[in-house]
Order: sequence, then C-alpha cells, then structure tokens
Amino acid sequence: MKKSVRHVLRVAAHWLFVLCFPLLLLSGTIGVAVNSLWVYTSGFTRHNVSSELGLSDAELKSFARELIRYFNDPDQQYFNSSVMNERGETAPLYSQYDTEHMKDVKWLVWLDYAVFLIVLLYVSLYCVGMCFWDRYHFLFEIGQGMLRGGLTTIASIGVLCFLALTSFERFFYSFHEVLFPRGGWYFSYGSKMTTMFPNGFWFDIVIGIGVVMLVFGSAIAIVGWKTRKHAILHSRIKEFKGI
Repeated sequence: MKKSVRHVLRVAAHWLFVLCFPLLLLSGTIGVAVNSLWVYTSGFTRHNVSSELGLSDAELKSFARELIRYFNDPDQQYFNSSVMNERGETAPLYSQYDTEHMKDVKWLVWLDYAVFLIVLLYVSLYCVGMCFWDRYHFLFEIGQGMLRGGLTTIASIGVLCFLALTSFERFFYSFHEVLFPRGGWYFSYGSKMTTMFPNGFWFDIVIGIGVVMLVFGSAIAIVGWKTRKHAILHSRIKEFKGI
C-alpha cells in the first residue's frame, strides 16, 4: 500500500514538473516583456502612436520608463503620468478610469512574478529531491521531464499562435473577460488607452512571446532528450559491467 502511494506521488510530482516548463517560460517571458523599454518604444513606433497622440518620441519613452517603474513599485497604488504635448502643455495622460485599469494590470504583473518564483522553486526542489529520492535514476527522470516539458511548451505555443492568428479579437476579448473585472477594461475607440496600446500592439506581443517560448521550449526538449539518452547509455554500461 505504501509503495502504491509513493508511486502515485512520484508520478504526480513528475507531471507537475513537466507542466512547470510552459508556466516558467510563459511567466518569465511576460516578466521580461513588461520590464523591457524596447518593447514599449518599438511598439509605439510601429503603430505610429506619436503622431496619433500628438506626443514626441521622448515623451513616450519617458512614459514607458514611468510605467515600468510603477509596475515594480509596491507602494504606488495608481499610475499618474503627466506628459507635455506639442503645444507645450502639461496634463495628465490618463483618466481616473484608465488608472483603475492600470491598477488591475499591475496586480496581474505581480501575480506573474509570483507564479514565476513559485514554479522556479518547485523545479529546483524537484531536481534536488530526485537526486536524493532516486540517485540511480534521477538523471533519466529529470531528462524525461525536461523532454516532455519542452514538447508540452511547443504544443501549447502551437495552440496559442493558432488562436492569435485565426481569431485574435475573440482571443483578446476572452483573455480580458477572465482576468479583469467585468466592465473594467472597456475603452471607446480612439481613447488614449486604445490609441497608445492598439490591438496590433498586443498581437505583436503575443507573437513575440510565442516565438521566444518556442525557441526555449525546443532548447529544453533537446537538452532533456540528450540528458535522458546519456542516462540510458550510462545505465546500460553499468549493467554490462555488472555494477
């Protein structure tokens, strides 16, 4: 009975380890994107935000820096950014409704950080635990988990990119309905929020995240395959020598 329970726990721990890889890559990639000044400025340039809002590239770059600082400041509850337009006038960029939405976004950013750290901790503990739990086969188990985790990541990205490419509007809408308070993210066409961050901006982000995860997922799968192969070869050599 005890052996059966240990087997179930081991299988559960293994598959949780497998699922950690797409979560780790997704949360890590989102975290990097949120804190990348280049992601914001290149998106603003690509979608002509400067001329649409009547703001200089320098003002938009300064805004992006403030936004990154806001996301990482635990004491700042609301994002209040003032910009100077081409007429030399300084005024708040966002309305009260906009700042409430940014507060919700900040909560999701911190949730992403927490997911990344928790998953990274589990992956580390699993590797160390397997080393002590089954020191004769731990390399095979870790390699197998990495191979499956990498392949799971690739499959997940395939689904994500398919949804983004075939029905991005529906995908984007469903994402907001699930993660944001109902009615807390509706913006009229031509508002500052939608002008600064149009759907095309987010489409680029989703595709970029997909590409990064595909590359790293493939790398993890290859490393896992090589690790598993090495473990199998090492085990056969030991059997041949009668160790």
